[in-house]
Amino acid sequence: MLINRPPSAVSMWLGMLMMLLNPVARGAEIVESKSSFTSQGKTIDVEVFAPKKSGKYPGIVVLHGAGGMRPEGFGFAFREYARQLARNGYVAHIVHYFNRTGHQVAADETVMKQHFADWLKAVGDGVTHLASQPNVDPKRIGLLGFSLGAYLSLSEAMFDPRVSAVVEYFGGLPEVLAKDLKRLPPVLILHGEADRVVPVKEAEALERLFQEKSVTYEKKIYPGQGHGFLGADGIDAVQRATAFFEKYVKNGVPAPKAG
Repeated sequence: MLINRPPSAVSMWLGMLMMLLNPVARGAEIVESKSSFTSQGKTIDVEVFAPKKSGKYPGIVVLHGAGGMRPEGFGFAFREYARQLARNGYVAHIVHYFNRTGHQVAADETVMKQHFADWLKAVGDGVTHLASQPNVDPKRIGLLGFSLGAYLSLSEAMFDPRVSAVVEYFGGLPEVLAKDLKRLPPVLILHGEADRVVPVKEAEALERLFQEKSVTYEKKIYPGQGHGFLGADGIDAVQRATAFFEKYVKNGVPAPKAG
């Protein structure tokens, strides 16, 4: 895994500007709160963003990148993304999976390899926590991951049938897991062609694997973009993510059967 820097916030801010201009999203009232759960004896913090109106909503677990939730890791951008998900009719949980190991940032690849399994267990427990909430429909759960969080999202979805769809920003699937892939829900791959942190070959490897294993997927590679998408490409990425979740999570469209 080559995931040692957090994603650019620019893509998310531009994409969210598009959603703020959406009158439906802008008018929806939301509630923000804190929650937590226990994973392997450790308390994992959760930031909750939900529609104010009572009811059962689809849920999205949001997973930050290697920079964590610190301001310099663009935690503010992940929060704004979660707010927009809530305004669009989802319960979004930002899971602080680094709490499992006491990290604030994953400084290098050695740290990531050493603790990946612990973080993955925390993510799975985070899905359980989200699905147990009274305002969440446990049959409509999605994962939204960025960089390291994208690797974790895809890895969790391999083994968790509760996950209806994954949107992964500039991530991949660890080779040790990819070789044993049996199933995945629909996946949206978003990657920059000029990414120097997680090379585009990771997205290309995903596509080859998904074709071989008959996984339903969509892919968009942005020419000239790096680890984060500037300008219209950032807006396009959020539009694609929104549409993907609408189709496979909110509306529950089943993935096409192989063959």
